Amino acid sequence: MMVVNRGLAIENRFSPFFAPNRIFHQKRSFTNPQEPCNVYLMRKPANIFGTLLLCFACGFFSYGTARLVMEPATRSWFNSDFWSEWLRVGEAMRLTSTYYIEPATVGYEKLGGNAIEGMMDQLDQYSEYLPPAAFNEFQQQTDQVYVGIGVTLESLEGFPTIVRVFPGGGAAEASVEPGDRIVEAGGKSTEGESVDAVVRRLRGEAGTKVSLGIQRPGITPNRTVEIERRKVIMPTVFVKRMLGDGIGYIKITQFESRTVSEITSALDELAKQGMKKLVIDLRNNPGGLVSAAVETVGLFCPKGTVVTTAQGRVSAESLEYKTRVEPLNQDIPIVVIVNRDSASASEIVSGALQDLKRAVVVGDRTFGKGVVQSVFTMDSTHGLKITSARYLLPSGRSIQDHGVQPDIYQPVDKRDRSLLGIAEIWRELKREDEFEKRFHQPPPQDVQLIAAVDFMKNLVGLKLSDVK
Repeated sequence: MMVVNRGLAIENRFSPFFAPNRIFHQKRSFTNPQEPCNVYLMRKPANIFGTLLLCFACGFFSYGTARLVMEPATRSWFNSDFWSEWLRVGEAMRLTSTYYIEPATVGYEKLGGNAIEGMMDQLDQYSEYLPPAAFNEFQQQTDQVYVGIGVTLESLEGFPTIVRVFPGGGAAEASVEPGDRIVEAGGKSTEGESVDAVVRRLRGEAGTKVSLGIQRPGITPNRTVEIERRKVIMPTVFVKRMLGDGIGYIKITQFESRTVSEITSALDELAKQGMKKLVIDLRNNPGGLVSAAVETVGLFCPKGTVVTTAQGRVSAESLEYKTRVEPLNQDIPIVVIVNRDSASASEIVSGALQDLKRAVVVGDRTFGKGVVQSVFTMDSTHGLKITSARYLLPSGRSIQDHGVQPDIYQPVDKRDRSLLGIAEIWRELKREDEFEKRFHQPPPQDVQLIAAVDFMKNLVGLKLSDVK
């Protein structure tokens, strides 16, 4: 007769965590001491270790599950309404793809893109679906590196008109100049077409060419040129010069990763020329990286200064943006010039310097874009840009829809804004007479810059904080 410890055997059979620690122990039968029988026994330390391991695994699983459920981005997976609407959209795609009379227009990829695009269109003017071409273009903008012909455009008198030509681009080699109109692109007329639409046709793969019809009013007949697309790095500090009376001037076209180093270099150069006061021109600046805007303010304000606060629905999107380095110059008087086309990051810079009493703002009310777009990659080629937070200035006021109100109001109409930009280029090229040849009129007076300089000249014994 063989006697076995049944309870212990059952425990080990159903406890796989303990299995590696089983050992055989020889035990004699009660009826026949000469007959051995095998029973399973457990070491006590192994039993404790297994229990701890099991507890740890259960705790980790519970924590992970809780985080998964509570995470805003994944909470939808546990919502029954989400799944029912998901199935409804899928059913609509299936029925449309099956029964619509033109099958070539209702492939699943196109239907899916249309559904997402319609979803974004119902939110606000800034949230958008980024299909592959648009997503690639967005990624290029991060460092102000483009594959195109190397120009910037503005709409003037019904045609996209070249404002700047960048060295090293295909347009510069083709002798395209500021003030030239693009009347055709890729064999198609551009009359009445938006600048964004024309820009999309000008961009493409590096090394490819695009055919342009160029009109140079009053100078030469229309001509057609083939321009090679190239990768072009555009400077963000476009102009730096002295205006007299110790007043330095810099024009910032966009805020990108290298903007602060370009500003620092420009200020060093102007300081050597005797700069005692500074005019920062942010007109027509569409914005860029918030981090670059904060670093720019940090050049003139104490370390740790709050520049802007992003308030979002999700806690991860609610952030304070503070200056992180010691200022380059926190005493120099500053005037910032803005207009209706100053937006986003340029509004943060002008509004923060205004709130912090570090600058007087001259010009027109700014565009009024004070919201954060978070970009989510859905796969390697598609993206979603979703408005996720609002920017507040140091005083707590919102930029969105309100813009930055100037301390010294000096408006300029849209046509003159474009002409002033072209005139600025010719001035930098020391060919001021070219403007009048092309437009049969002298450049319009830059009343905003004049107002800024007049204020600086009269800034004797007056503090910026005294300006209401």
